[in-house]
Amino acid sequence: MDRENPVFRSVFRSLALIEENIQEKLTIAMLAESVHFSKYYYQKIFREAVGESVMRYVARRRLLKAAQELAQTNQGILEIALKYGYELHEGFTRSFRAYMGVTPTEYRKYHLFTDFSKMEENRIMIKTENAKYAKNISEITRELNQLIVQAKETAQETRKFHESVQDQAVCYRPFWDFMAQRAEAEADKLTKNMEQISSIAQSPDEISARFIIIKAIEESAFQSGSMAFQAELVMARAMPEHRDIFRPLCEKYRALSQNAHIKSDKMAAFLRELSELIFQDMRSNAKQRIQNAVEKGSVAARAITTAQEDLTNKADAPYRYLEEEIVQVAQELAQMPLEEIMVSGLEEMLFRLEIVAFSAEIEVLRMLSHQFLLTEIAEFRRQTEEVAAFFQTIAGDLTQVFSKTKDNSAQAAIDSAKYRNIALQGNMLLFYLKGEIQKLGSRFLENSQKEALEAVCSQFAQVIHLAEGVSAQADKGKIQKDLQAVYKDLTAQAQQLGMYGGAVGYIAEEFNRIQYN
Repeated sequence: MDRENPVFRSVFRSLALIEENIQEKLTIAMLAESVHFSKYYYQKIFREAVGESVMRYVARRRLLKAAQELAQTNQGILEIALKYGYELHEGFTRSFRAYMGVTPTEYRKYHLFTDFSKMEENRIMIKTENAKYAKNISEITRELNQLIVQAKETAQETRKFHESVQDQAVCYRPFWDFMAQRAEAEADKLTKNMEQISSIAQSPDEISARFIIIKAIEESAFQSGSMAFQAELVMARAMPEHRDIFRPLCEKYRALSQNAHIKSDKMAAFLRELSELIFQDMRSNAKQRIQNAVEKGSVAARAITTAQEDLTNKADAPYRYLEEEIVQVAQELAQMPLEEIMVSGLEEMLFRLEIVAFSAEIEVLRMLSHQFLLTEIAEFRRQTEEVAAFFQTIAGDLTQVFSKTKDNSAQAAIDSAKYRNIALQGNMLLFYLKGEIQKLGSRFLENSQKEALEAVCSQFAQVIHLAEGVSAQADKGKIQKDLQAVYKDLTAQAQQLGMYGGAVGYIAEEFNRIQYN
């Protein structure tokens, strides 16, 4: 879309009118009239320019303004709702939750503030190029808000719950205090990710933020899973009556873990889609920049031809070597496939053009009337510098941005990821199993039981090693068979330990679960 098009500029001017009157009653007729368009044409061109309908845009801007006031002022929620055109508290809450993922009360309580001015400026500048950018950013924000609130509430409910339990369970208070602190810390980390999410689509060099955000969200899901595991493991060691008391808290951490993994998958999908959209625009942008540079090269070459025609002795053509080099650079740039462009190659072209420019300056000293040659050559070099600068910002992602090839082994990649996950979780469970054996020690374990458990550990380690390097269907079959054998043996050992085997039994069940995740 040509942002300099007068029609689109008129639409952008109407955005200023919306901002100035955001608390007033706005109609499509009023806004269309302000830029001298018919209602039908204004709605059509607005959607094309901004990426959504006029009134949907107005409603979203009002919700963002309301969120800003919730975060920065002490005004009542109903007062804010009325200010932005909502007659009922319920209607405002419903709309706010649909857009932000949380209620106005939760938003204010947990300080879920984003730099809205930056986010909205981003959205207008980027979404005019692709209407799906803002949708993805909004979806990610909504999912993240919900997860932050759940983590915060889990921490609060943990403190409230364990402080109310009977005196005989007071020994678990330090543990649950620690768990509450960890849940709050994870919520705080996720809150910090909001800034990155609001700026992810600003420019091509921000695409790397996608990978940072995905890593942070996946880490949060892993930490939530670890908290749920630790809560249930500690309770598995507890006396039966204490397990019953704290089962509701364990369920809350398990729910947080499950939701964190669901959110992680959703947000990764949104971020992948967003990145693909950005990559598409980057391809178009790269092609346009290269085309501009090549055209400037042609202009510079023609200027040299014109200068030589002015010379009395045309046969000598003293500038031909400059022309030939410029044409050569322009042709190389035009013919180079996007996926094969290297920053080092562009930098080499710039070096060659620098030599051309320097030589042209020497030539102009002898013929001052040909000063215009320097301008055209400098412009060609400037355009080529822009191409190089663009590729420098995305050098780390060139394969993904410009590659035309597709991975034909998608199933192999899925299988590999599945077994890597089994190995990763298996290693963690093996670590805890070894710790449990040491905790039980000779006080609770007979030599035969200890040897049997250590044998399971060895078998466990072999399965993990096989999963780490899975390469064939036969390996997969053996892994599944061995996983079942380890689960069966570990469960049998837990049963033999009786009341002291709760934690071992829990590890066995977790081990069994990783096969089906």
